Amino acid sequence: MKTRGLWPLTLATIAMVMIDAATNPMLLIAYHLWPDLYELHALAELASVEVKMDMLIWTLLTMCVFAWWIFRAGKNLVALGYVSLAFTPAVRIWWFLVPLANLVIPYHGMRELWNASHGKADLGETPPLVAIWWGLWLFSFFDLIILGVFAGPFELMTIIWIQSVTGIALASAVIPMLWGIARAQAAQRGPALTDIFS
Repeated sequence: MKTRGLWPLTLATIAMVMIDAATNPMLLIAYHLWPDLYELHALAELASVEVKMDMLIWTLLTMCVFAWWIFRAGKNLVALGYVSLAFTPAVRIWWFLVPLANLVIPYHGMRELWNASHGKADLGETPPLVAIWWGLWLFSFFDLIILGVFAGPFELMTIIWIQSVTGIALASAVIPMLWGIARAQAAQRGPALTDIFS
């Protein structure tokens, strides 16, 4: 089986993650630059079903591209000769969809993907970047619930602020993780590829 370069898919995934993370901060910038106009139009539109659906669709599309990236990176490991992996490329993705198990097992799959891509003998070693990404990933899904339990109801702008910070932090962890895995796999494929993206 032949390995396939991850760079085009990595760059596309990074771009989508950046756009997804920038949505809420752009709303905040608009609010601070043009508060009167924003309150009259944008805040009303933000609460509209159409805007929420557009944002949700973009986030789901980003997740699908990220899943495809995970699958492709996993296929590359198989092609590189890793036969004793605990996760197949498809299973590494499907665990994200299993309720309750998706709170832990996808982290193990990504940890294995990172370690194998970096040629580590201990695939159960915990890379700090993957652990940080996973913690932020979980918080991003549960932030509104956590905020509701610990701080009571929030106004819309406070929620947007918190989601903005979380989104930027998550993107700041996932982008170097994607880059690191893609670069490590390129190094395993041969020095000519790593020279291009050094």
